[in-house]
Amino acid sequence: MIKNLILLIFVLAMGWILLSIDTKEKEVFVNLHTAESEIAAYRPGIYIGRGKGFFSDIIIEVEIISIEEKPYFYIERIDILESEEIERYFKPAKSEVVSTVIKKQTAEVDVVTAATRSRDGLLEAIKDALSKAYKGS
Repeated sequence: MIKNLILLIFVLAMGWILLSIDTKEKEVFVNLHTAESEIAAYRPGIYIGRGKGFFSDIIIEVEIISIEEKPYFYIERIDILESEEIERYFKPAKSEVVSTVIKKQTAEVDVVTAATRSRDGLLEAIKDALSKAYKGS
């Protein structure tokens, strides 16, 4: 009787573990599928964006390329076209923001810099350019 009870508890525990693994795999699949759909929603090209920095508007150019074997876009480069921010403060923020956005392939990044408003303006400009690349716009 005790052996049967232990066996039953063991079987129930294993079933619960297997069900939770299956659920997590499904959740990961849904998240990946959603990310792929979102990524595929951009058009390749060169887009101009504008954001408000500390001293001036920041105007940038973002190039988005497509990856042939999959329906992905890729942020290839981000160039600053115009800015009157103080270079001593803006240069480290610019470097950190641009490299992080390209590395993570999203403008939704958390970057700490000494030039907070310049950083925010640069991110705003990148988001503006990406919004123009969005197929739905």
